[in-house]
Amino acid sequence: MLLCCSFLAMVSVADGEVIKWTDAEGNVHYSDSEAEVPAKYRDQIERKVYKFDKQKETTRKWMSPWNQGNGNGLAPPEGYQQGEKLKRFAVPYRAFEGTARRIIVDVTFNGSVTAPMLLDTGAPGVTISEALANRIGVFEGDTGKLKVRAGGLGGSVPAILTIIDKLEVGEGVSEFVPVQVTHSISRAFEGLVGMDFMANFQLSIDNRRHLLLFQEMPESDNRPGGHDEHWWRALFYDFARMRTGWGKYMEHLKSANSRGSDKLKFAESQYNEADKLLRKLDSYAAKNRVPMNWRRY
Repeated sequence: MLLCCSFLAMVSVADGEVIKWTDAEGNVHYSDSEAEVPAKYRDQIERKVYKFDKQKETTRKWMSPWNQGNGNGLAPPEGYQQGEKLKRFAVPYRAFEGTARRIIVDVTFNGSVTAPMLLDTGAPGVTISEALANRIGVFEGDTGKLKVRAGGLGGSVPAILTIIDKLEVGEGVSEFVPVQVTHSISRAFEGLVGMDFMANFQLSIDNRRHLLLFQEMPESDNRPGGHDEHWWRALFYDFARMRTGWGKYMEHLKSANSRGSDKLKFAESQYNEADKLLRKLDSYAAKNRVPMNWRRY
């Protein structure tokens, strides 16, 4: 009997049920508990059961409609046209790192390596650990790996700036992702995913069921490659600034008769890596027809 009760308890957590009913004014309501349905409407409720594999933590389709005023939906994003089909999906998250409240999700890199990552609205971009970078293959190939300083509330640490081709959170995909590789931040997750990714979606949090609810943004000519003008301008500015800075330092060392010195060799290496990053960005911008006045060289 005890074993049977334990099994039933696990099923109630792993499986989910959405209940729908319509009130006397014709308003449609959704809930995951019959107890929330007024008694006089319980004879006309409709039920839909969805399955969720807690072990694999697979992504669940979120089938709620646009915001019905009960917190189960998302309002249509800006630019939404009636009848337009926009992707909506849910991603389970782990809510704690020890006793600290967190939002930790599984993130897949380049379609092959999956790792737990912290969603951080205070971070602009993506930061990953050295161990994860090795599994992804970041240090292989010749795609540009610039030595930088990664800043945060605790100061700055050495890091490597490079590009990862693709990042996936559930069905949410971001391509051409600048990442900083640094030391491990926590044993509970292997890096941070910041606002550069989250800005591509309208996002809501279901704290009770530990779900992130994503709504993709409508396609727009003002978002080539899925990124807005600010993202393109800021990335071109940063990449061009770093290449120019190392180029000037390299020329300064040459004029100071430092040819053959370790400083000059390091400056030349940094300039070459910055140049690779800028060229890679420019190639991606050309592929997505980014306006020339958004690019800075």
